[in-house]
Amino acid sequence: MQNILIIGAGGVGSVVAHKCAMLPETFGEITLASRTLSKCDAIAASVKKRTGRTIATAKVDADNADETAALISKTGAKLLINVALPYQDLNLMDACLKAGIDYMDTANYEPLDVAKFEYSWQWAYQEKFEKAGLSALLGSGFDPGVTNVFTAWALKHHFDEIHTLDIIDVNGGDHGHAFATNFNPEINIREVTAECRHWEDGKFVETAPMSKHQPFTCPQEVGTYEIYRMYHEELESLVKLLGQRGRIRGESGTFMQPFGRAETAVTVPAHAGTNRAAPGACHRPETGNPLGDHHADVSPALTFDAYTMRRQLRRYAGQQIGDHSE
Repeated sequence: MQNILIIGAGGVGSVVAHKCAMLPETFGEITLASRTLSKCDAIAASVKKRTGRTIATAKVDADNADETAALISKTGAKLLINVALPYQDLNLMDACLKAGIDYMDTANYEPLDVAKFEYSWQWAYQEKFEKAGLSALLGSGFDPGVTNVFTAWALKHHFDEIHTLDIIDVNGGDHGHAFATNFNPEINIREVTAECRHWEDGKFVETAPMSKHQPFTCPQEVGTYEIYRMYHEELESLVKLLGQRGRIRGESGTFMQPFGRAETAVTVPAHAGTNRAAPGACHRPETGNPLGDHHADVSPALTFDAYTMRRQLRRYAGQQIGDHSE
């Protein structure tokens, strides 16, 4: 067991704190810290009620690397889980280097005053962490994160080559609100208003925000939703994994509808020389060309059931695989 420090007391921070508390064999003493101590205390009370575990709380300025490093030393943490704002990623990475512990986050860095997210700023830290003998696991959420693991798993174990990858993320449900987000609203709005990028023919191609869309029927009886092409940071790392060929796109559904149960499908059309079927996968020809000209691809697509695949991937989640794309 290792002590951990969780930075961030929003919705994602609450989920992380509860999940870590449910795994006492993996996580020792847990400290939840944020600039607003009352939020940490409320989450700690909920964790105690639901899991029976007591977690510590602390106030910290995540923009101050020295202050964060001091808190790391005080708690004896060996891992910092960053679920604060993306603007604070670099400062928290600096704090980990100062204190000599490993780092993990769920989304890549964004400048405070520029609506732009990419990995270049954090990838520049690779040599620093290597020289310090430390690990930095980037983009360890669902997308980026699980989607990268699914792709890496499929390529390693089930396909000889992947030429086309479409990542489809749909949130279903309705609780009566015109707009709702399941993570930071400002970051969500930045994402859906940013220029869309996808990888095709050896380069990134830009299209206007939300300009490409079509209906998509999800598995697991989630329903049929309108999905919109969006840019997400995992496309950068997936290009490294899959090489310079092929097409990689991200699609997201119902951003203007309330968020409820989530289902993510990773569609990977099979190509010549590939005849292996992934466990938990089913043929869904209609997903072969989610946002193209609406004609079926020559090859059928495979849709990975997130719930089935997750069970097989769980034992790999703790391995150091870069930003989930090695």
